[in-house]
Amino acid sequence: MTLRTPHTQHSGREVVAGLVNDGSAPAVAAEAVRLANQHESSIRFVQVVPNELDSLERADAETATFAAGLHALRHGRHRGATFESPVGDPGRLLVDRSARAIALVIGEDRMGGPEAAAGEDATVGAYCVAHARCPVHVVARATRPVAREDGVGSASRPSAGVTG
Repeated sequence: MTLRTPHTQHSGREVVAGLVNDGSAPAVAAEAVRLANQHESSIRFVQVVPNELDSLERADAETATFAAGLHALRHGRHRGATFESPVGDPGRLLVDRSARAIALVIGEDRMGGPEAAAGEDATVGAYCVAHARCPVHVVARATRPVAREDGVGSASRPSAGVTG
């Protein structure tokens, strides 16, 4: 008998959404649902969790992140959804999970984040764009309103643009 890991059991066309508990999950999930509706495909929500999280921290991260996926699913005509939370290198795991996908949807990388502090050149998003076999849709990070100097009103940039 051969056992297969969940990500290799491919039952058809799917959109893979790489979710992160950093505020970008709702926009990434919404874009994944939009693409799945467009292609009449299933959705695979993947949250890669750090090795150092204990079980309670992992459960909290999964709950918060996948709540965004569940909320987005209410607005779609997708063909099903799966949720995963593997442990490991986010870029490599997302590229692996999306090997047969219609598209990979990820949030925009943070500038000056932990990767920059560690001196690494490749961020998760850059790695996925460079190595994924499918189109990669990068959802722009939401920005907070910026107060104008004259104190009248506020301005902000668009919260969810997609490139890819």
